[in-house]
Amino acid sequence: MRKAFDAIKSLYSSIWLFPVILLIVLLAGTALKIHGSSIGAYYPYFYGTTAEDPDLLFGKPRPIRSDEWLVATQKTIIQAENNFPRVNENIANGEDVSLQDQPYKEWSAILRPHNLIFFILPLEYAFSFKWLLLGILLLLSCYFFVLAVLPRKRFIAALLSISLLFSPFVQWWYTYGTLASLYYAL
Repeated sequence: MRKAFDAIKSLYSSIWLFPVILLIVLLAGTALKIHGSSIGAYYPYFYGTTAEDPDLLFGKPRPIRSDEWLVATQKTIIQAENNFPRVNENIANGEDVSLQDQPYKEWSAILRPHNLIFFILPLEYAFSFKWLLLGILLLLSCYFFVLAVLPRKRFIAALLSISLLFSPFVQWWYTYGTLASLYYAL
């Protein structure tokens, strides 16, 4: 029991506390199927204009983000329904989804590790994992970047990384192309 207490105490005072918390958030969010998609914009069309989506935790779907809920999320769903082909014949006259950020089965999918989870988990869990992972990778990269510049300033590093994640730019452009550019740069 004493060793467990010492391990927790040393974790609390190390730089790894924030990453461990983020890992717990990632796993819990995935298990609870939490994501930030505005796909709930469809809910009133299916269940009536006054119906409110019971799965919504807070806020409201943002129909203006139609590039996400009307295009990207729909393509992810259709990929899963068709066993993740690289060229999906059910989109237009056959669309090469490797040119976008969609999961597909081919050797080059290894270069997009955030999409590999779709081959392991059911669709809703994989969708949540990917959604959360993008933000968590941004948080971690910013956190360790700030620690490299300001050693031993764990609280400031965590606060700045959270501020970056919730900045209007990142929230508006919450896609792989934008977030990956940021977290790879950091």
